[in-house]
Amino acid sequence: MPLADDDPTPLPVADYLKLDAKERRGKTAFVTDAEQVRLRVEPTLLAVCEERLEAWRTLQELAGIVTPFTAEVEAKLKEQLREGHQAELAALKQDSSGASRKAAGGNGSGHGGAY
Repeated sequence: MPLADDDPTPLPVADYLKLDAKERRGKTAFVTDAEQVRLRVEPTLLAVCEERLEAWRTLQELAGIVTPFTAEVEAKLKEQLREGHQAELAALKQDSSGASRKAAGGNGSGHGGAY
């Protein structure tokens, strides 16, 4: 069915599928035929397109190809590792400063314990 003049915010189907459900509200997916007529894509066909796109992404991930999803997972893991290392370093610094005070005979008073 051709896209009507009153169809809300027409988007090519590829762009439409990149949006999440909330962002899709008030938008109409379309394809262009050989005569450059814009045709509305029905919700049933859009659901099949989305399903196939997810299957394609899964195949890409299984093949080891970096996709936006895998890149996002990698970025999150790197951030978690960085935070873990920072916490470890802070704990080691704290332990190290306590051990240094003990080795110097300090009692925390700054006098070194020798009088």
